[in-house]
Amino acid sequence: MKKIKNFKKQSHRLGIMIEEIILIQTALEDYGGKLFLVGGNVRDLILKNSYTTHSDLVCSLPINLIVKALNKKKIKMSKVGIDYGSIVAYVNKSSFDITSMRSDIKTDGRYAKVKFTDDIDEDAIRRDFTINSIYCDMEGNLIDPFNGVKDLKEKKVKFIGNPEDRIKEDYLRILRFIRFSLLYSKKFDLDGLSACKKLKKKIKSLSLERRISELGKILVLRNIEKKGVIEKLISFISFALHSDIDTSNFERLCEIEKKLKKISITRRIKFLIRKTKKEPSFTSKLSKISAKRIKYKFNFKKNTEYKINKEILEKTKDQIDDNIIINYADRLITKNKFDSLNKKVISLKKKSFPITGTDLLDIGFNKGKKIGEVLSEVKDWWIKHNFPNKRQCLDYTKKKLPSS
Repeated sequence: MKKIKNFKKQSHRLGIMIEEIILIQTALEDYGGKLFLVGGNVRDLILKNSYTTHSDLVCSLPINLIVKALNKKKIKMSKVGIDYGSIVAYVNKSSFDITSMRSDIKTDGRYAKVKFTDDIDEDAIRRDFTINSIYCDMEGNLIDPFNGVKDLKEKKVKFIGNPEDRIKEDYLRILRFIRFSLLYSKKFDLDGLSACKKLKKKIKSLSLERRISELGKILVLRNIEKKGVIEKLISFISFALHSDIDTSNFERLCEIEKKLKKISITRRIKFLIRKTKKEPSFTSKLSKISAKRIKYKFNFKKNTEYKINKEILEKTKDQIDDNIIINYADRLITKNKFDSLNKKVISLKKKSFPITGTDLLDIGFNKGKKIGEVLSEVKDWWIKHNFPNKRQCLDYTKKKLPSS
């Protein structure tokens, strides 16, 4: 049996919360359960490199006994995914996904109907890639039914068995194949890629949430930034976003973000759909903040200084940063303009309009709609005249008082 040398030491070095995981294992042992690390942590241990920040665990017990075992040891948990045989355990402020071993009864490309099993081979066969079906027990022993260790070391991302069959079980695996290949391999497995291309239209059958979540992980990978890579993925990304995309200058956008240390999934999605006239349907599924960022467009080249100042003051910093960076990536503004705009944003975001409705009441205005109208007019004047102080604003406002 293959084994991770110095398992605990390696786990600590890679930031895997192994002491907490062993505590969970101890709780499960009371009911005859055995716990295994699976997925990213196992790959990290084999490669001796940290790609993963979260621990996925699989257990030989049915979910009801997992819950019973954790309750007995007073380990807190979330049962949100319990209907799917999964819970989240909390130990020392860290969270751990724990799933019962399962085998598929029925799949439809979106969701699987599963049953509990205590057979690790049955659990492994339902997984997507050979490198994702490697299990590690709490002694560092590896269970590797599909030679995933060999593929991982050879930088190969391969489906388990027939690629088309695996994809038809869950069409999200098309996007996962792309992500895992960009992360762990130097090239796409041809059989896997061929199957993904053949079935790519099925991406649209997935929920928007699943599509966007997986695509977001792809768009911030280092290898996506390399010349020519994203162009190979246009059709997959288009189906994921249900929108036409434009990849021109994408590598330049990534380079700018890295220099600024402002890498953003939302901005990269916004950039890809920046030239579409129709608002993509997926924005309705985003948070209000992300949706506003994606919808907001502003051209810093075609607008006056007053309009630029007004936008910087009224929109969020992320909205403004997005458009400055995208304008620069598309070469709509020069490097000097880019630098000056960034300085302007820092400066203007410190400013606040110095008067309020209360100030207007104090100088003689009556309550009502007129207050809001005057404030809006005075704010425009304040922006146009290089941000006068409160006294100057009030002097100007007094001129708006109705004649007695």
